[in-house]
Amino acid sequence: MGQRGGKRPGAGRKPGLRHLPTTLSPIKLAEIKLAQNLPKLIDLALTLALGGDRALLVYLIDRVLGKAVQPVSIESQVEDIAADFGVDASRVTSIVERLKAQKAG
Repeated sequence: MGQRGGKRPGAGRKPGLRHLPTTLSPIKLAEIKLAQNLPKLIDLALTLALGGDRALLVYLIDRVLGKAVQPVSIESQVEDIAADFGVDASRVTSIVERLKAQKAG
């Protein structure tokens, strides 16, 4: 008769990132992993961009050449913000004005 219980080679939960003791944050671990694979990631991004992914191509060009800052005015979005929070647009405007005054003063 064969053995039924006991320890078997390869049995049990495999060690993973969450099981390893570390003092590094998940973000730092991700940065390290990305840095280790950066040449492969760049090659892949270029292959996809040159293969027809227009949005990726524009993004890569903007990253390399530097994209001009595009300021966004919150006043132009007051109606959307008011609708999202279920308040009157004039209330949002008054809050924005109060915040501007605090920043200036």
